Amino acid sequence: MAIITTFEYEKLLNDYGNKVYSFCLSLTKNKQDADDIYQESCLKAFKIVDKISKDDNPASFLCGMVLKVYRSQARKYARRNAIYDSKVVPIFNKEANDSIESEIEEKLIKEDISNAISKLDDIYRIPMILFYTQELKIEKIAEIMNIPEGTIKSRLNTARGQIKQYLRGRGYETY
Repeated sequence: MAIITTFEYEKLLNDYGNKVYSFCLSLTKNKQDADDIYQESCLKAFKIVDKISKDDNPASFLCGMVLKVYRSQARKYARRNAIYDSKVVPIFNKEANDSIESEIEEKLIKEDISNAISKLDDIYRIPMILFYTQELKIEKIAEIMNIPEGTIKSRLNTARGQIKQYLRGRGYETY
């Protein structure tokens, strides 16, 4: 097992920091909370840098650390009855469009999809974010969330169904 050095950890953060931060933002829907989770996750990961293996996917290790910190903070907030502010989370890459109309339409669709995702319960929203925005494989998501792969597949399928239902209610045709 090849261990990551402090220098390699810094390089890891440089390479994957934006991706990990966007995951934090997707989870919290709030910049301030995302900043807190990102910082705490990076510090916790740095404290155990000697346990991070190069052989495994270090980026998924960081996402797993983020998820643990997020859950911990969510439990704290739940006890205090805190409610997160809702923000739209972009989930697709911007494609070049010549037409202003199509750009506006694309933006509205993205907002509706983002709103649908943000309305999902965490058990469905987190796998969706990890799978579609962080582009992690199902087995890595299962490892991060510490649940079977079949459960991840089921939750992704349920989430897709709930999103389709939401979009149909907003007048979209879904397949």
